Amino acid sequence: MNRCAPAVDNPPDPSNETGLEVAIIGMAGRFPEAATLDEFWDNIAAGRESVRPLSELDLAVSGRDGALSEAGNFVAAAARLKHADWFDAGFFDITAREARLMDPQQRLFLECAWEALEDAGYAGRLDETVAGVVAGAGPNMYFVNNIVNDHDFRAEGLLDSMNGFQLMLGNEKDYLPTRVAFKLGLRGPALNVQTACSTSLVALHLACRMLQTGECDLALTGGASLIVPEGGYFYQDSMILSPDGHCRPFDAGANGTVFGSGIGVLALRRLEDARHSGDRILAVIKGSAINNDGTEKASFSAPSVRGQASVIRKALHEAGVPLESIGLIETHGTGTKLGDPIEIEALRQVMAGRDQSATPIALGCLKANVGHLIAAAGVAGVIKSVLALRKRVFPPAINISSVNPEIDLSATPFCINTELKPWQTETTRRCCVSSFGIGGTNAHVVLEEAPTIASVKPMPSAEPRQKLITLSARSEAALHALIDAAAERLETADPALLPKLCYTAGIGRAGFECRVSATGEDGTTLAADLRAARDRVARVDRDRKYCLVGLFTGQGSQIPGMGQELYHSEHVFRETIDTCAEILRDSLGVDLREILFSKNNNPIHQTAYTQPALFSYEYALAELWESKGIVPDLTLGHSVGEYVAACRTGVFDLADGLKLIMNRGALMQSLPRGGAMLAVQCGVERLTSLLAGYERTISIAAVNGPLSTVIAGRADSVVELAAAFERDGIRTTTLNVSHAFHSPLMDPILEPFHKVASEITFQSPR
Repeated sequence: MNRCAPAVDNPPDPSNETGLEVAIIGMAGRFPEAATLDEFWDNIAAGRESVRPLSELDLAVSGRDGALSEAGNFVAAAARLKHADWFDAGFFDITAREARLMDPQQRLFLECAWEALEDAGYAGRLDETVAGVVAGAGPNMYFVNNIVNDHDFRAEGLLDSMNGFQLMLGNEKDYLPTRVAFKLGLRGPALNVQTACSTSLVALHLACRMLQTGECDLALTGGASLIVPEGGYFYQDSMILSPDGHCRPFDAGANGTVFGSGIGVLALRRLEDARHSGDRILAVIKGSAINNDGTEKASFSAPSVRGQASVIRKALHEAGVPLESIGLIETHGTGTKLGDPIEIEALRQVMAGRDQSATPIALGCLKANVGHLIAAAGVAGVIKSVLALRKRVFPPAINISSVNPEIDLSATPFCINTELKPWQTETTRRCCVSSFGIGGTNAHVVLEEAPTIASVKPMPSAEPRQKLITLSARSEAALHALIDAAAERLETADPALLPKLCYTAGIGRAGFECRVSATGEDGTTLAADLRAARDRVARVDRDRKYCLVGLFTGQGSQIPGMGQELYHSEHVFRETIDTCAEILRDSLGVDLREILFSKNNNPIHQTAYTQPALFSYEYALAELWESKGIVPDLTLGHSVGEYVAACRTGVFDLADGLKLIMNRGALMQSLPRGGAMLAVQCGVERLTSLLAGYERTISIAAVNGPLSTVIAGRADSVVELAAAFERDGIRTTTLNVSHAFHSPLMDPILEPFHKVASEITFQSPR
């Protein structure tokens, strides 16, 4: 048997970018004997066949008559999904009755669409992008087997009765993508594709075109196929189904395929956009093409060498990659005596110009593992190929003992790899995926491994010592399950991945009613605090409008060293402070960072330095919060904080804001000392009466709340009042300020400050 010879592994070469590349940034799927993609890959890598023989109990559970096993032409084998009947209807606000009457292909595809968005990190950010969906489903066997017998459509109609109309909406293929768009809030195109076995790969091609023409910025694409009941099938001679429940692509004993159930969804973005946003790129779609065989074939359902060769050639031409760089081709591979030799001949013709000394191309054939997934076959092949690129291995082909005698592999550049092997190459790893539909619609896609980390948006060089993770779910039970899963993941995660896991949990996930947060320095402490958080779940009212308000404080809250840890651990905070320091460098006379972080003889309590330091610190904090997705609906401030609030809302830019606050502080510093400020836990009306006799020396500077008022004025009067208030049981706090701000003692600086303000360009707040 022809074997795949390994070559030396070197760093990838630069790809031949055409500007049309599309990045795969998220994947989700359910496949036979695999509820997750990890299980799917484990089965493939281990060479497991997921088409399983069925016992009499299996047949009974599926609704089949156990006596069928005695029928000579009944094949008791199936490629079944785990929990195909499960559906979280409440998550999507779907009633139990609506879910029961809905095609399970649509139910499962909806769940996988959400999972793909979460995998891509966009489930919580759909308002930021125009997202579309292109997909299709297989034959609706559920309707035929579970719905039709319960309804007399001749009596109640399909289009002219509410019951019939609802059944149509839940079961017609037309509504698979539009239901996803409606339930997930996607505002881009929602297109249904139906080309039989090539449906999902054609959908992928169209999704790429939508991205390339700018009709959307993110696209979900894929397909769904569910065999109902999943309880074996009847074999007929000359039909395409296997008589023994095994699919053997390219094998001498190939005698038919086995239909299986599966759902696959990909999340796509333009490569340049994915790079700019720092998305995790799983693989790159270099090129794709679709066509039809036309009449040049034996029958409507027969394949065509010319049609297949043409579509493969077009996709490779669009990709613009050397033929020698293709290391793996995931074939259509139905395992039929007619189809397999035709597919190999079409591939041979396309690859005829390939350097004969190049390493042979490995042929993949997923149908041997999971059966023919019909409308989901193409996307399943893409998911398998992406995982192979990421793992850098050639998956083993199974159910091959000797090659079909109609296929002379020695005359081709192909090999059949029957063991899991490292994918070593001197160039960028690339592979192709084919999918050919009954009726002649062919599709082909060229994939490339993800760019190296250097070509993707870099992560911050420093991360905070304390890490924060936030989780949410629709119910407490779901949140508890999520907490357990997340805690287990955190405990075993690479420490370098913790910041990314926390970031994705907070930014890339949607926020639901039940919420929890936890902090920790490492995975172990994060997991421990997360488990402890089971008892402090917060519930948000979905019908209530919440408003996030940013509050910026005034002078008196400053302390030496404030922000020092943030400066060293948070790159956004550090870069903002550095920017402010550069703007203030010539006019302030001292480095802003020395004011903030100096431990000896710190000048931070000198008003001329306090105010620009507080302004810069608060502005940097706001930048840090916004970088983490915390954007306030309203912004308020007091004193120095008013200037930060005005700057954050666009009243003036950062440079002008720093100019204003620096001059304000310097002018205040120039006034004679002798003033003081006192925070009093007392309402303003009562406090006004208590200030009788002090009207000439004391002013009410700020009213912060029903029982929180600040007075300012001459220091001796403030000291007298503080003592009197304490005797009356009124608590007070002396503010750490150098002057009596917000009092008539500030009047001498009004004119010079007005002159500075007149040099500033002011805008309406946004």
